[in-house]
Amino acid sequence: MILYGLNKNQIIPTAKAQREKGKEARKTIPFSAQATLSPVDRDPVTLIESQNTNRLPELIDLRKERMSISPFTFYRGSALLMAHDLSKQAITGHQLIICGDAHLNNFGLYASPERRLVLDLNDFDEAAPGPWEWDLKRLVTSVILCGEDLQLRSDPIQDAAHCGFLLARAHAQSPNANWVAGYMGKSPLFDQMIVNWCYAYTKQVYMDYEKFIKWKA
Repeated sequence: MILYGLNKNQIIPTAKAQREKGKEARKTIPFSAQATLSPVDRDPVTLIESQNTNRLPELIDLRKERMSISPFTFYRGSALLMAHDLSKQAITGHQLIICGDAHLNNFGLYASPERRLVLDLNDFDEAAPGPWEWDLKRLVTSVILCGEDLQLRSDPIQDAAHCGFLLARAHAQSPNANWVAGYMGKSPLFDQMIVNWCYAYTKQVYMDYEKFIKWKA
């Protein structure tokens, strides 16, 4: 079946065709590439400080205090730092309208117009077109950091699966959702590769946090 857009020259791919294209993309960007953390060369303090030029001066010290509580709170306040690092990583090149700061605390419960309780993203001030992997990796990394901060034990694959489910709900209205679903597939292999990358990145977060604390002192 062929679906046309505003005219017959604009052909809209079917859901099945989009999933097949997503699956085909694995040949170009295999799952193993998603698991590899490419080294980053930057000073975390310099990047964080660069944002202060656009902030209210009287609130900068409060922000530093909140970021210094734990590696997780530091991570929450350093979205620019991770965006810089993610720009150096392998991506499929397929874009969605992403949250831009999809950490765990930016999900919440609220009522839908039908008065149903919805669990979804609730922070969109950094939303923009971008690689869909960025949201997923930021979210899974936040789950790991939060769990370690609370000294919880859990199966990382299960965490990633839940994060993927939450993110799928957040992007449910995206016209590219079928492409992403085709690329990810149904096996846990993709989840494992994302978890591997995120665990490697948490080590980077801990190192950045230590540098931030030394600088703040």
